[in-house]
Amino acid sequence: MVEMTAFFWLLVLPLAASPLVYLSGHLSRTAARRSPPRVVALVVLLAAWLPFGLVARQLAAGQLTLTWGTISLTMDGLGLLLTAVTLTLGTLVTVFSGPYLAGEQGEEKYYAMLLAMMGTMIGLGCATDLFNLWLWFEAMAISSYLLVAFYREQPLSLEAGVKYLVQSATGSVLVLLGIGLVLAQTGTLELVRIRETAVSNPTILLAAGALFLIGFGVKAALVPLHTWLPDAHSQAPSGISAMLSGVVIEAGLVALLRALSG
Repeated sequence: MVEMTAFFWLLVLPLAASPLVYLSGHLSRTAARRSPPRVVALVVLLAAWLPFGLVARQLAAGQLTLTWGTISLTMDGLGLLLTAVTLTLGTLVTVFSGPYLAGEQGEEKYYAMLLAMMGTMIGLGCATDLFNLWLWFEAMAISSYLLVAFYREQPLSLEAGVKYLVQSATGSVLVLLGIGLVLAQTGTLELVRIRETAVSNPTILLAAGALFLIGFGVKAALVPLHTWLPDAHSQAPSGISAMLSGVVIEAGLVALLRALSG
């Protein structure tokens, strides 16, 4: 029971704290030396390490599954690895973004979206069906797009964000088409059950796999689907550039592996 509660808070804490971080910036306009949004975000991330430790300890004895109605999220070894990388890099980015963003307009949006992006990546690593995998993937894409286009007053930054958005949206449509093919052929979107019926419908499922490869490949920056990445790296804030190369691309690869393994 303790581990299940820890799993719940590991998923919910970054997402629930994101609007609080945003509000903290609006409610407290302070000098550049102090940054309430950054402090709140850092406290939340440090607190998230406690449920992570409890979940990691329990995972040695088997997977953890959290269920809300028909939605299930399962923490396994791959999900735990993605969570560890996300928390580690996100905590470091929050620490070192302080001097870089001190006094910057929209600072509270930066930390709020950073927490939201981290929360969606943790959820993505735990998805057990294709539709929820796609939902987590899209939520991550939206938050990362807003961070890439953080300096929206600068034309090059806005151009990088739009290029990223257009290519990501195109990939999302292809993933949805693939999900539709899988559902039509197997009658289910649960990854385990798809695996059981894959042998009887190989041709259509191979076509769906090709759509997943292209759709998720955009986020994973697979060649030649990587053309958004150089602009995004050069125009995004330094901390977000680190997140893109350190964990966002890897999250796209995890989504691709989940979809293809189903």
